[in-house]
Amino acid sequence: MTGSFVAHELGIELVRRLGAVLPTIMRRDKDLGRQLRRSASSVVLNLAEGANSDPGNRQARYSTAAGSAKETKSALIIAESWGYIEDPELLALADRVTAVTYRLAYGHGPPPRPNGPGPTVPEPEPVPMTAEEQILS
Repeated sequence: MTGSFVAHELGIELVRRLGAVLPTIMRRDKDLGRQLRRSASSVVLNLAEGANSDPGNRQARYSTAAGSAKETKSALIIAESWGYIEDPELLALADRVTAVTYRLAYGHGPPPRPNGPGPTVPEPEPVPMTAEEQILS
């Protein structure tokens, strides 16, 4: 099993799990719900496209998938912060998808920081890899 396959399967599972909470979020905040639906779909679609692309396009698609995974996770944090949902397991799954897609796109290590002035934000604690993910890396 390749890393892209693992990431794709985790992304599909995230989309399935979102199906249970998306109607609740949509009732409370249509814009956030639509953005969440688009970003979660983008993760899976870009992973699928990247898996069958040439190396340059593959990197671009995986990078887009990683950004969309972070956007999906952020939208879920916002929904939870506003009190629309409370689902720690879903947030943990979104965190795992974000970590796996990031590793697929950029390898190991912290995300790149933008250049320029401004406060530094501490890096989040890394998500430990499962045994299967360790074998694939």
